[in-house]
This record gives sequence, structure tokens and C-alpha cells, in this order.
Amino acid sequence: MLRRTIENPVTGERFSFETVPGRAGPIALRVEYTMKPGGQVPLHRHPLQEQRIQVLSGELRCQVGHRELTLRTGDECSIPAGVVHRQWNASAECVDTVEELEPPLRFEAFQETLCGLAREGRTKRVGIPNLLQAAVLFSELRDTVRIAGRGSRLTYALFRVLAPLGRLCGYRARYARYGALALEAARERS
Repeated sequence: MLRRTIENPVTGERFSFETVPGRAGPIALRVEYTMKPGGQVPLHRHPLQEQRIQVLSGELRCQVGHRELTLRTGDECSIPAGVVHRQWNASAECVDTVEELEPPLRFEAFQETLCGLAREGRTKRVGIPNLLQAAVLFSELRDTVRIAGRGSRLTYALFRVLAPLGRLCGYRARYARYGALALEAARERS
């Protein structure tokens, strides 16, 4: 299994990815994830993926549907495909988790793009890219991650209109310079 780690310097998140192989290809994406104190993942859903979270250390707060949970070291939860959820770290310590997304789809590509944009200073203070970049990213990877909550339908209607303009302006959902081979080459040069 190939293991790869990327960091988002804006949000302080760290992701270590591994695919879980199956007979006909990858069956799950395993992610070791670190969230800094005060960090949060906004309300969203994975339309076609089940997500499992296990806390390795620290305390993770979660909203899964209408339930609010506090997960401590050793605790786990499962989030069925399509269920709206969010996570946050209300403690003064980092929280480390292992998460599995099944099937893998393009979650790694989504995080790769967000982290790459953040490294280049192309996101806002909370780690969100400009409107045209977000329209392209969320439109093209909508099978993997969808924004949820108040105003999300209006947001996606706006994204449908803006995504073609974003592509014309050169924005992409994936950039070769953020890919696994580009990151390996950069590490070797350092």
C-alpha cells in the first residue's frame, strides 16, 4: 500500500492516505487525520461513501444528522452515505483519528487540491478557495463531497453557473503540481 501525507498550512490539518486493496481495485481509503485545537470540518455529506471515524487520541466533537457526539480515545462512529455531518476540535490538544471512506472515490484528490491551493496562498483564512475555484472543485467532485446546510442548494445553483466560467479562467479540480509524483519530487529536492 502506498502511503502519502499532505498538510494544509492554513487549517493545520494533516492527512496520511492509504488505499485498502480489494480483488477488483481499492475498496476503501484509509486516512490518518490530525486536527489542531479549534479546527473544524464544516457541514457536508458524502453522497456515495460511508465514513467510519476512530479517535486515536484527543477528543473529537461530531454532529451526525441531528445527533451531537463526543468521541474520545478509542471511540468510533459510522456515518452512512448521504448523511449530513461535521466535526470539530473544541479541546486545547490536537485530535488524531483514523477514518475510512468506502468506496474511496476522489476524496484524496479533493484534499490534495485544497492543501495545494493553501500551500500556494490561494485560499482564504479558513482554507476555502475563491468562488470560481470552489465552483469548479465542488462541481467536478460532487460525487465525493457536497456542502450541506443552510443555503447549500443556492450555492450549488451558483456553482453550476460559475463552474464553466471558472474552467475558462483556468481553474481545475485537480492540478498535476499537487499530485503524488510532484510532491515526491519536491521532497527529494528539499
